[in-house]
Amino acid sequence: MSIKVFQMLLSTLERRRRHCAAWWTCLLAMAVIVGCTKFTASEPVSLSSAALWDGLEFRMQVVDDRSGDVKIVGDIDGDGLFDLVIGGEVKEGLVWYRAPGWRPYLIGRPKNQFTTDGALGDIDSDGDLDIVVPDGPEGANLVGFQNPLPSGDPTDGAQWLRREIGEIGGWGKDVKLADFDGDRRLDIATRSQDSVIIFFQNADGSWMGRPLTSHDFGQEGLGIGDIDADGIQDIVVSGAWLKNPGYAQARVDKWESYSIGPAPENFKTVVADIDQDGQPDVLYSSSEDVADIVWYKAKDGNPRGYWKSNKILPLVEKAHTLAVGDLDGDGDPDLMVGQMHTSSDRLIAAVYNIDGRGEMWRVQVIGQGGVHNGVLADLDADGDLDVYGSNWVTNPPVHIWVNALDLPGDRLPLDRWELAASIDTGQQTCTLSTDDVDGDGVTDVACGALAWRNTGGDLAEGWPRAVNARVKNSANDESNGPRLVSPDLAPLSAADLNSDNAPDVIAAGTTGLGGLYILADHGNGRRGLQYISSGSFVAARAVDLDVDGDLDIVALSNGEFPSLCILRNLAISRDRRG
Repeated sequence: MSIKVFQMLLSTLERRRRHCAAWWTCLLAMAVIVGCTKFTASEPVSLSSAALWDGLEFRMQVVDDRSGDVKIVGDIDGDGLFDLVIGGEVKEGLVWYRAPGWRPYLIGRPKNQFTTDGALGDIDSDGDLDIVVPDGPEGANLVGFQNPLPSGDPTDGAQWLRREIGEIGGWGKDVKLADFDGDRRLDIATRSQDSVIIFFQNADGSWMGRPLTSHDFGQEGLGIGDIDADGIQDIVVSGAWLKNPGYAQARVDKWESYSIGPAPENFKTVVADIDQDGQPDVLYSSSEDVADIVWYKAKDGNPRGYWKSNKILPLVEKAHTLAVGDLDGDGDPDLMVGQMHTSSDRLIAAVYNIDGRGEMWRVQVIGQGGVHNGVLADLDADGDLDVYGSNWVTNPPVHIWVNALDLPGDRLPLDRWELAASIDTGQQTCTLSTDDVDGDGVTDVACGALAWRNTGGDLAEGWPRAVNARVKNSANDESNGPRLVSPDLAPLSAADLNSDNAPDVIAAGTTGLGGLYILADHGNGRRGLQYISSGSFVAARAVDLDVDGDLDIVALSNGEFPSLCILRNLAISRDRRG
């Protein structure tokens, strides 16, 4: 890979970084276009009176005549398609809808009420997705439902085992999953109206609850992300972020608080790289009141210092849905904003990041009637993001809004990755290799003279050590290009990750940045920076490990626990839709 290619990528990114644009959008009546105008951040424009742009087509479908507080999306049955989960009162229960036909299957019923959030993750490390959800305001009200897979049948509700995790101390408001203490087991962050608590998973499957104290959390809302790029997940609350001290110290209440800026007491928040500069930004909306939708950027990349506020939309009421993803397929992060049905306007809107830097936005209202805790996901496996949601309990129905965007050719999204497995290498430095070491037709991974077998299928399963494997040692990909693409990014390898016949660069963040990134070529002179994973990486290769038609990534991390990270690409190419 030539230095010229990397210089071209950086030059383009730098030009976009210096670009300044006016805030503007088109005004549109609910049924008839009445003209266009511009607005700046200081003008009092809300969803009800502005920004109805004639953009993409979203086709609304009614999934079921249910409702519920809990809305989650994930592959419940392991068929490679995203299924839907909804949970509410006793009569509504906890139900999952199987893609693509959305047939409902009951998982279980609450003792009181499943509310107000939930999460999917492989809690028991058996290769399938389990469910974590709060149930009522009292007792051990954070519960898990263990997926019957791999040996059972998730369509049989009797096979889902309910497990008590711990006591939240009130109605559960938000649920986030991450490995907060670095022991390679998922932990759970959740909150009540008054407090935030992390439930750390022990080696024997039991849980230890650790409340975080001496912080102003607000009353509703919780976010997670690697704010300071040290490879571990931090927590975002109202107007501040809490630094994870890491490893064993995470289980002790020594989480330091750093100010971000003014934010609502009742809020939704997302950590995302809005301006694509490689640094995490923080977004806020008001979930219960009226407030601006803003994103904050840390000055000079220092999250312990000053954060600049950037207004996206002013005075939006009850935006209880705030999600980030590439809605229009241009490679930069857009927003989905949804107002609850208790708001005056009850609108659902796509907010497009026009310049890719978070300085110019267009807004398109795609639906009415409101939505609570809406989710972005590729529900029809066509490579673009759709919307799933409903209003809260006793306010049916369950909806999806299908994005009719026709991506050019067979181009795949670059923002859908999950850490499928982490393999302990036992050595700080080694050469990363990928090859079929046992001749079974699938690609295995190796570090130095040691190899681990890909047993096929679910990348989370197995990875046993290969005995007497012949490893073809080769130099790490970073030696094939310049050592640095910029002071912040080092190239590791290149591959066409989105199937658009243009090479994308896998790069590692260097000192002060960290993480794994894709420098993506989107065509027509557009390039972007996509964050993939936190950590300290020295080598990476792209290869289709699960034989599903898209490229996954194997990355070598030389942190405190040296490991091979298996990053599964969740994009689904068009030739697999069937």
